[in-house]
Amino acid sequence: MGGFRRALIAVAVVAVVMGVGVVLLLGDGDRPPAPSSSSTPTGVTRFAPEERPDAEPLAGPLLEGGRMDLDSLRGDVVVVNVWGSWCPPCREEAPDLQRTWEETRDEGVQFLGVNTRDTESGARSFVEEFGITYPSIIDPDGERLRAWRELIPVQAIPSTVVIDRDGRVAARVIGPVTDDTLRDLVDAAARERKPDQ
Repeated sequence: MGGFRRALIAVAVVAVVMGVGVVLLLGDGDRPPAPSSSSTPTGVTRFAPEERPDAEPLAGPLLEGGRMDLDSLRGDVVVVNVWGSWCPPCREEAPDLQRTWEETRDEGVQFLGVNTRDTESGARSFVEEFGITYPSIIDPDGERLRAWRELIPVQAIPSTVVIDRDGRVAARVIGPVTDDTLRDLVDAAARERKPDQ
């Protein structure tokens, strides 16, 4: 009888696991389907123009002084990079971000950093060390990043978002971005029509 009972328990466990798998595969019927996108294992997601989500509001004090509101950049392609001075992959990608910014800023492309969960002195040292010349919003407690949690997991630092001229998310990179990948994403968004055309 002990063997039969163990077999019955094993069958029950398999049935529960399969049931959970079916629920996960079918998803939650109450939620609308996610926008279709193309994603690669490297963490790069491109959103089709007709299915792009609007970028969430983003505003706050700048590390350099003053304030910035993402909405004020509408009409340009905007690259938003979430970083921290304590983050080794952020240090790896910083030269590529600065180089792409320098190469594209005259083409209607803006860069905006979001320095999160960091000290002001650490952030300033990072900017100085890597010669970063684009502005960065200060987000010491991660509040601004949490507002973007549908797009970027709060633990996904670094992350980069490319926003089209209409204020919609054209692409997202979870993890560090390379110069070639970033340039490809920025160039693709910059080639699209301007809002007044």
